[in-house]
Formats: sequence, structure tokens, C-alpha cells
Amino acid sequence: MDLTVLNSTSDVNGAQAPDPTGTPQDAFRKALSGASYTWDSVTPASVPSHAKVAKGRLLPDGPAYKAVIVQDQEALPPDTAERLVHLARAGLPVVVQGAVPSRAAGYTGGADGDRRVDRAIGTLRKLANVRFVKDAASVPAALAQLGVRADLSGQGVADIVPVHRRTATGDAWFLFNNSTRPFTGELTFRTTGAPTLLDLWTGEATRLGLYRRTGQEVTVRVHVPAGDTAALVFGAAGDTAAAVTDTNADEVVRSDGRLVVRDRQGGPKWVALPDGTRRTVTLPAAPAPVTASGTWKISATTTSPAGERSVDLTSTLKPWTDIPQLKGTSGTAVYATSVQIPASYLTGKTGVRLSLGDFAGAVRAWINGTEIPVSQVPNADPVDVTKVLRPGANQVKIELSTTLNNALRTQALTGDADYKAWSARPELAYGLLGPVVFQPYVEATVSR
Repeated sequence: MDLTVLNSTSDVNGAQAPDPTGTPQDAFRKALSGASYTWDSVTPASVPSHAKVAKGRLLPDGPAYKAVIVQDQEALPPDTAERLVHLARAGLPVVVQGAVPSRAAGYTGGADGDRRVDRAIGTLRKLANVRFVKDAASVPAALAQLGVRADLSGQGVADIVPVHRRTATGDAWFLFNNSTRPFTGELTFRTTGAPTLLDLWTGEATRLGLYRRTGQEVTVRVHVPAGDTAALVFGAAGDTAAAVTDTNADEVVRSDGRLVVRDRQGGPKWVALPDGTRRTVTLPAAPAPVTASGTWKISATTTSPAGERSVDLTSTLKPWTDIPQLKGTSGTAVYATSVQIPASYLTGKTGVRLSLGDFAGAVRAWINGTEIPVSQVPNADPVDVTKVLRPGANQVKIELSTTLNNALRTQALTGDADYKAWSARPELAYGLLGPVVFQPYVEATVSR
């Protein structure tokens, strides 16, 4: 954790998204998250007995805080104020934001307690690694002056809520895109190992070959769909895995000691090497995407207070609100179709990924009888299905399960008093909406 915040309530503010309602706490969250800092809170009473500093870090064997922020405290326990002086003298940066403590907290300190607090604050004002700022918006600049940098940084990172874990074998970051917009950009992580991207929906681990290592930091190009997550693991320090620093291809991965360029278009692609030189790799032309268009067989089991009902029909992909047999219902539907995949799409230098597109419900997917782990976030990144495809006809089955909202709303609209509360609920546009697309990619080896 980058920071700990000393305030009168112990809550984990760093895990919450900014809520711009105009309160001081919201302004504080917005300021810190906008600068990509992570933080949690500590109560003043716990500081005297639970505060150890080593190498400029508070609790170095635990969260390893880089600084402490005294947030808008008019009073402090005298022991806490004096302990802050000790921490600052031991090398821990301190920022006092908002109200400056001027008296002892509670009713037991008396005049002597007030004097102790006042004396401690006076000492803090004289120390080079302490800053006093009036408002929350000034905190990031004060931290920057003190040399306190976030473990994660990058343009547009304010929408990313990070969780950082350090283990004996390296570092791991869990990134949540807390916005309605996809995030694509370079993020810089304070670590040194080579990165691996984990897909938490499918379990797939991709050893990335596109990154820059500068001193104690690694910069990686990251894509996180709206409302989705990404997880990156960095190996132990000293990992000398080969990498390129930039490319105009879609991605570069490490595979069996090789650097492999992958792209959805193909053709000549350049890669920049760590020594500053460029190399051009010529990929074969990528085949065109295959969309599972036309009609699908839909076998649904709807559920309502009256019981279950089976519905079989054929339809294009559209919301249940536009399908008369499913309008106003809830339940589980299985969509089935056949997709033709040419043999040329499955050569050694070509692979295929599956995108389910948009949907409303919980989904599962099978290709030729093999279940494919897929994200539960609509319009998520496609998943590689090369190994389960075969030349010619491929059987695709997608199961979608809904909530009970529409069924209970329909029951309420019959006049059933037991479900009256559901009559005001909106009808939800359940269904597999697509488009369901098989996206080929081509690849070529850069070097060993």
C-alpha cells in the first residue's frame, strides 16, 4: 500500500471509488485515486504502539507504507503526536492536510496534553520531510515534493482501482476498470520482473513480450474492458526474459524461449528492441473474421411463480423483449448454431479467438462439446479457441441464464398482490445479443 491515512475512523478508503457528492472525504478520495495512490486508514490511538520505520517505510514487513497523511484532525492524543515526530525523524514522509492538530484529544490530557501536541506539531513544521497543506487537492503535489511515488502510474490511471500484492517470487497487481469506458494505455509498475497476464475468467496465462524495464520500474501496455479486471504477475527481480519495447502489432508474447508477434491483420510489422534498433517481421495475411449470423436454435426453460415451461424456437440474436415467446419471462436458454471454419484458419501460424459480443445474463459456452471459459462481462476481450476448432462445421452452444426480474414483474402485472412491489420494475432486455465472432490472428517469431 502506498499510503496510510491517520483519521478518526478506521475504514478502507483506498478500495472505494470516488463518489463526487461534494463531501471532504469524497474530495480526498478523488485527489488520491486521481494520482493513482493506494491507501488505507489507521486510527490515531493505534499509532504509538504499532509503528515501526525502516528504510523510509512504515511497517516495512507488512503494507510498507511510504508516507502517512494526517487528515483534517483538530486534536490528537499526545502520544500519537509525539510518535509522528519520531516517525518523521526516522525518515517517514508526513503530510498534514486540512485542520492542524492544536490540542489533546479527549478529556484526560488537560493543559499538559495540549502543550505536548502543540510542541510536537511545532517540531514537525521544522522537519524537511513534512508538509502542511490546506486541502485534499494539494496532497498529491506535497507527496511528489517528498519523493513519494505511487507503485502504479500512467495516463488515465484514475479509472483503475489497483490492488498490489508482493510475494516471495515477485509482484502481482489486480486492476479493476471502475468506469464505463475501456482502458487501453501504458501503465508503469514499480517492480522489476517480466510480466505475465492472467485471465481470471479462463485461467489462461500469457507471458508478455512487449514491455520496457527502466531501473526499478516496468512499463506495460494494458487493456481492461469497461467494468472488467486484469491481473498481472511480475517475476522475481533479475528475470532477463527477452522483450521488445514497442510495436505496431497487436501483441508480442513469450513462448518457449521465443518472442512471437501476433496481429489480426497481418503484413509487415515492426518491433523496437531494447538497444534502440528496429526489426521488421512479415506476417501472413490474416483471414477474415467469421460471424455466427443467421438464425439460432433456442431451447429455453422459463421459470415463474406458476412453474416451469419449455420453449423451442429459431431466431436471430436479439433481446427477449423482441421475441414474443420469451417476452416478460425469466429462465435459461441454450443457443445453438453451426459455424464453418476453413482449414486455412487453423494452420500453425494462424489462431482463432471467440468473442460473444454483448449479452444480458450469465453465460457459458461450448464448441464441439468442449466448454470454453468465457468472461461474464459483455464485450470482453475474446478468448482463444484454436485448440477446440476443426476444419469445416463447428457446433457452437451458448447457455444464458437470467435473473427473475421479468418473471416477477409479469406476475405483478396480472394483479397478484403478493408481487405488487415488482410492478414498477423495468422490463430487462435479457438475451445473447452478439455479434458472436470468430476472429483469426496470425503470428510469426521475432527471435529466440
